Amino acid sequence: MDMILNKILILLSVITLNAHASNIIDIDCGEYNEALDTNKSRYKFTIETEVEAGKEALERFFRVFGEEPTSRPQEIYTLLDRSTAKIKKSFLRRSTETETEQFGSEVVVEHQKIQPHIVLSFEDNLIISYNNGEFGGNLLLIDSNDEVKSLKAINVEDIYRMPIGIVITSGLAHLSDNYGYIYILHQDLTLEKYFGLIGMPRTSWLLENGDLIINSYPKGSQLLTVEGDLKRVNCYEK
Repeated sequence: MDMILNKILILLSVITLNAHASNIIDIDCGEYNEALDTNKSRYKFTIETEVEAGKEALERFFRVFGEEPTSRPQEIYTLLDRSTAKIKKSFLRRSTETETEQFGSEVVVEHQKIQPHIVLSFEDNLIISYNNGEFGGNLLLIDSNDEVKSLKAINVEDIYRMPIGIVITSGLAHLSDNYGYIYILHQDLTLEKYFGLIGMPRTSWLLENGDLIINSYPKGSQLLTVEGDLKRVNCYEK
């Protein structure tokens, strides 16, 4: 009886796999074309770290909030250069043993000067992002007044303007984790988690018809259409 049941389960698995495979569309995925990827600048992601401690440093940090921050992590973002969208991120953290000996303080203020890897113009705003792998990333907004706001702490692969909104591909592959998502930033600057991906996006690019190819790690591709549908695809060469 168990043998018959096992055969039935194997048969059902094969049928399911075949049905799934039949839903994968063969298409010409082309390649990245810079002419299709407008209103965007790319930079080499860099991060420079400085640490300060002491009463004056902590008071400067606390004044931003009007009172001492709670145990929830708090971060201050400051624009350093609008032409490249370079920013400074400041936050409190516990000092290391070496820092405690050096500064005589158990808490330090860390400043990170960050050059985002993607800068996209959106009306009077800049949408920027950085991706530091397992150490985290962020999607941020720089408004017309040079104020910097974090939209969501995610690892961003790329950002695109599409008819459905600003499309953000994100995800992470580290140790046993491998996940990916598509987010949509709408006109009112609300962020929506739109689709899950089959894995972390490795690369992506726009096609001439406006659709977006997303290639996941370790393999497998998806197509986000201009209408907002997501399809599994198999890329072939002409």
